[in-house]
Amino acid sequence: MQAPVVPIAIAVPTGVWDEFLTTARDSRAKALLREGELSVPAIDAATVERTLCEAGAMGSAVAAVAANGADVALVESAIAALRAAAAPTNQMEYDRAPSAAERFLIEFLESLPETAWRFELNAALNFRFGSRPAEVDLLCRSPRIAIELDGYSHFLTAGGYRRDRTKDWELQRRGFVVLRFLPEDVIPQSEMIRDRILEAVTVTPLGGANP
Repeated sequence: MQAPVVPIAIAVPTGVWDEFLTTARDSRAKALLREGELSVPAIDAATVERTLCEAGAMGSAVAAVAANGADVALVESAIAALRAAAAPTNQMEYDRAPSAAERFLIEFLESLPETAWRFELNAALNFRFGSRPAEVDLLCRSPRIAIELDGYSHFLTAGGYRRDRTKDWELQRRGFVVLRFLPEDVIPQSEMIRDRILEAVTVTPLGGANP
């Protein structure tokens, strides 16, 4: 109320919000928070798990996606990633798989409190790589973490391998931790990928000015 031009939003899981309303003492701040409450719809975990299992996801991957309350966008991107990774038969389908995996992973990271709002999709950096500005599939600027999703066919030529190792070095010498995953792993290995990214967020020092 003292700074009405400054928009402020606090995102909390439903359980945490309910506990706050139940246990926090009445105050002006609590009244203001209740007045500004905005419910964000999420699909219940059982529905998420059933939908993903029907689409072909299995085991811990399903639970990892459903754990923090998935919305429609996350479920749809998960299904698209599953379909894109399922036995591609031509070059167009091979090319589609990384893009679908990127969309799922950014939605997945947005659903986690530790990584929400941290990562950018297909982010450009302020240095050139080859003839174009360097671009990273998913980028966190602080702490500096670069995530690349490339299919195994990306590494079948010596030139492709050398190019990616050079890109890794250009990112590393600018202070980025580089994580590489296969697009076809983002659903079946989502728990491992989630844990590795969360560990990187925890152990990587905060960066300075935006690169």
